[in-house]
Amino acid sequence: MLRRQLRLTALLLAFSVVVTVPSLAQDYDHGNGALELFDNEGVANSPAWVRAWVFVMLGTFAAGLLFVRRRLEARVVVGGFVLGIAVMILLQTLFGLPPLSGFIALIHLIFWTP
Repeated sequence: MLRRQLRLTALLLAFSVVVTVPSLAQDYDHGNGALELFDNEGVANSPAWVRAWVFVMLGTFAAGLLFVRRRLEARVVVGGFVLGIAVMILLQTLFGLPPLSGFIALIHLIFWTP
Protein backbone atom coordinates (compact mmCIF):
# COMPACT_ATOMS: atom_id res chain seq x y z
CA MET A 1 0.00 0.00 0.00
CA LEU A 2 2.85 2.37 0.85
CA ARG A 3 4.55 1.71 -2.49
CA ARG A 4 1.35 2.51 -4.32
CA GLN A 5 1.01 5.79 -2.44
CA LEU A 6 4.64 6.67 -3.17
CA ARG A 7 4.13 5.97 -6.87
CA LEU A 8 0.99 8.09 -6.93
CA THR A 9 2.79 10.90 -5.12
CA ALA A 10 5.71 10.76 -7.57
CA LEU A 11 3.31 10.79 -10.50
CA LEU A 12 1.40 13.77 -9.14
CA LEU A 13 4.64 15.61 -8.44
CA ALA A 14 5.89 14.98 -11.96
CA PHE A 15 2.57 16.08 -13.42
CA SER A 16 2.58 19.28 -11.37
CA VAL A 17 6.06 20.09 -12.64
CA VAL A 18 4.94 19.54 -16.22
CA VAL A 19 1.92 21.79 -15.67
CA THR A 20 3.73 24.62 -13.85
CA VAL A 21 7.14 24.76 -15.55
CA PRO A 22 5.78 25.53 -19.05
CA SER A 23 3.70 28.37 -17.67
CA LEU A 24 6.87 29.92 -16.20
CA ALA A 25 8.92 29.68 -19.39
CA GLN A 26 8.79 32.64 -21.73
CA ASP A 27 10.13 31.40 -25.03
CA TYR A 28 10.39 27.95 -26.53
CA ASP A 29 12.82 26.70 -29.12
CA HIS A 30 11.77 24.10 -31.67
CA GLY A 31 13.62 20.85 -31.09
CA ASN A 32 13.62 17.71 -29.00
CA GLY A 33 14.90 18.99 -25.63
CA ALA A 34 12.73 18.85 -22.52
CA LEU A 35 11.34 22.38 -22.74
CA GLU A 36 11.40 22.66 -26.51
CA LEU A 37 8.40 22.50 -28.79
CA PHE A 38 8.00 19.15 -30.49
CA ASP A 39 5.85 20.33 -33.36
CA ASN A 40 6.48 19.99 -37.10
CA GLU A 41 9.41 22.40 -36.93
CA GLY A 42 10.77 20.58 -33.87
CA VAL A 43 10.59 17.26 -35.69
CA ALA A 44 12.34 18.83 -38.70
CA ASN A 45 15.11 20.11 -36.38
CA SER A 46 15.63 16.63 -34.91
CA PRO A 47 18.56 14.53 -36.08
CA ALA A 48 17.91 12.20 -39.01
CA TRP A 49 18.27 9.11 -36.80
CA VAL A 50 15.47 10.37 -34.50
CA ARG A 51 13.13 10.89 -37.46
CA ALA A 52 14.01 7.42 -38.79
CA TRP A 53 13.43 5.87 -35.36
CA VAL A 54 10.01 7.56 -35.05
CA PHE A 55 9.09 6.28 -38.53
CA VAL A 56 10.12 2.71 -37.59
CA MET A 57 8.17 2.91 -34.31
CA LEU A 58 5.03 4.11 -36.10
CA GLY A 59 5.38 1.17 -38.48
CA THR A 60 5.71 -1.18 -35.52
CA PHE A 61 2.54 0.17 -33.93
CA ALA A 62 0.69 -0.08 -37.24
CA ALA A 63 1.82 -3.71 -37.57
CA GLY A 64 0.40 -4.36 -34.09
CA LEU A 65 -3.06 -3.73 -35.53
CA LEU A 66 -2.72 -7.00 -37.47
CA PHE A 67 -2.50 -8.98 -34.22
CA VAL A 68 -5.03 -7.16 -31.99
CA ARG A 69 -7.74 -9.80 -32.32
CA ARG A 70 -5.55 -12.73 -31.30
CA ARG A 71 -2.82 -11.45 -29.01
CA LEU A 72 -3.10 -9.74 -25.64
CA GLU A 73 0.34 -8.18 -26.10
CA ALA A 74 -0.78 -6.44 -29.28
CA ARG A 75 -3.89 -5.09 -27.54
CA VAL A 76 -1.74 -3.69 -24.72
CA VAL A 77 0.74 -2.05 -27.10
CA VAL A 78 -1.87 -0.56 -29.43
CA GLY A 79 -4.07 0.42 -26.47
CA GLY A 80 -1.16 2.13 -24.72
CA PHE A 81 -0.27 4.00 -27.91
CA VAL A 82 -3.83 5.20 -28.54
CA LEU A 83 -4.52 6.00 -24.88
CA GLY A 84 -1.24 7.92 -24.56
CA ILE A 85 -2.08 10.07 -27.57
CA ALA A 86 -5.65 10.65 -26.32
CA VAL A 87 -4.50 11.67 -22.83
CA MET A 88 -1.78 13.91 -24.26
CA ILE A 89 -4.28 15.72 -26.51
CA LEU A 90 -6.79 15.98 -23.66
CA LEU A 91 -4.27 17.44 -21.19
CA GLN A 92 -2.84 19.82 -23.76
CA THR A 93 -6.36 21.05 -24.47
CA LEU A 94 -7.45 21.29 -20.83
CA PHE A 95 -4.32 23.01 -19.52
CA GLY A 96 -3.27 24.84 -22.68
CA LEU A 97 0.13 23.15 -22.70
CA PRO A 98 2.26 23.49 -25.80
CA PRO A 99 3.52 20.19 -27.24
CA LEU A 100 6.74 20.12 -25.21
CA SER A 101 9.13 17.20 -25.56
CA GLY A 102 9.28 16.81 -21.77
CA PHE A 103 5.51 16.42 -21.64
CA ILE A 104 5.66 13.79 -24.37
CA ALA A 105 8.39 12.00 -22.41
CA LEU A 106 6.20 11.97 -19.29
CA ILE A 107 3.33 10.47 -21.27
CA HIS A 108 5.72 7.77 -22.50
CA LEU A 109 6.77 6.98 -18.93
CA ILE A 110 3.21 6.72 -17.71
CA PHE A 111 1.81 4.60 -20.54
CA TRP A 112 4.85 2.49 -21.40
CA THR A 113 6.07 1.57 -17.92
CA PRO A 114 3.48 -1.24 -17.53
